[in-house]
Amino acid sequence: MTDPTVAVIAVNPHGFVEALMELKETSRTSAYAFHKGWWRDVRFFHRDGQCYEVAKVTPDRPRGFVSFLLANTFYNPRFLATYQYAPVAPYALPDLHAALRAAIEADDDILTQFHSEQELFDLLARTSSFDDVAGFVHRMRV
Repeated sequence: MTDPTVAVIAVNPHGFVEALMELKETSRTSAYAFHKGWWRDVRFFHRDGQCYEVAKVTPDRPRGFVSFLLANTFYNPRFLATYQYAPVAPYALPDLHAALRAAIEADDDILTQFHSEQELFDLLARTSSFDDVAGFVHRMRV
């Protein structure tokens, strides 16, 4: 069995990186993550050379003030959300490298849990294609 092809690398400059098989149209999220707007700073670097951002998030049912209040206290249910994306701009590999470097620099312990910051920078510097970067993202997690 082979690994599925990575089509998207999601990068949040505050220390989050994830390799995805596609831009997800729907996924489960928590009320807290929804109200916090987890997607606001995330950039989705697609294999096709286009960078995307989330333009709209629609929960499966309305999430008002009571949902916000409960999510920030003791009740944080998960629900299905639908995502719409908007193209930001085409990107080049150095742009993806810069986004990943910013995420690694901003990380306090998740991305650097198994590798030092300098080791990650050295590995990133050796990537020369989207597939190399996808492999790098996988390696960060093990």
